[in-house]
Amino acid sequence: MKNRSDGWPELFVREKNVDYRSRENRIRIAKRVMRLFQLWQLRPADQLSLLGLSPHSRSSLNRYRSGHPVAHRKELIQRIGLLFSMYESLSRLFSSDRDSIHRWITSSNTALGRRTPLAVMLDGIDGMKIIDHYLHFQIYR
Repeated sequence: MKNRSDGWPELFVREKNVDYRSRENRIRIAKRVMRLFQLWQLRPADQLSLLGLSPHSRSSLNRYRSGHPVAHRKELIQRIGLLFSMYESLSRLFSSDRDSIHRWITSSNTALGRRTPLAVMLDGIDGMKIIDHYLHFQIYR
């Protein structure tokens, strides 16, 4: 994975004005989100939950890994956008410590009532928004 000069992995750079209807863009998004899940070392069940997919949809994860595009569904794209936003925020907060970027998501956090950020995110899209807002607050406070 190539890093830019600011330490932000090129793989997760959020592009402006991305056409999510484009098959090619949705293929790139699928590859990026699968790489993110790999870096965070998430179980398939957690991956499915974060994407808002059925626990019985493991075949979707396999398709995304093998280069198929993510579905053009508003909520799915929104969830993936939140995941990329969280990773970007973590990269800014822990720019000199890549291990912390990857561990933070599964580490107990006193600000979250000793829950892990992942546990909050698994509560659904509202939980994902809570973590995304929390990270932005940590950056801009």
